[in-house]
Amino acid sequence: MPLSPEDRSVLARTFQDVMPTIEAMVHIYCAKSDAPERFGIGLYDATDRGENYLAGGDSADRAIAEHRIAAADWGDRNFIDTASRKVRGALRLERNSGDILRADRELFRDGEAPNPGACLSEVGGKPICVATSGLRGTEDEPFALLIIELMKRLVATP
Repeated sequence: MPLSPEDRSVLARTFQDVMPTIEAMVHIYCAKSDAPERFGIGLYDATDRGENYLAGGDSADRAIAEHRIAAADWGDRNFIDTASRKVRGALRLERNSGDILRADRELFRDGEAPNPGACLSEVGGKPICVATSGLRGTEDEPFALLIIELMKRLVATP
């Protein structure tokens, strides 16, 4: 069963509250590593995953919130689309996309991006997937995990 509109709204607000910190970190990281400042970040409903994956709809139907960094510099690429394609494999297989890539790359299907950067977790007891794209795959995954941890801290009761 998908998240309720209220749950999605709370998660979307929490995600947006984290974005100024993440954006500042991406700018600093890109300046230090001489990487282009382009990054797509998506938050997705991770209910109905695994065997029930198709019941929950495709990743575009599951999108709760998205954030773009320097989208004007993306050219023909759409990093939100790539993040969404990473989510497909993670939800279907109930594993982070980086774990699948490292251990079972052959499990990816057409339409799924075989790259790290889609990470499953729970925030406030709600199943989510955060996916990132734009840096190198090895860099996308830690940013997705950091977003999840920051969101958890924001919803944690003191």
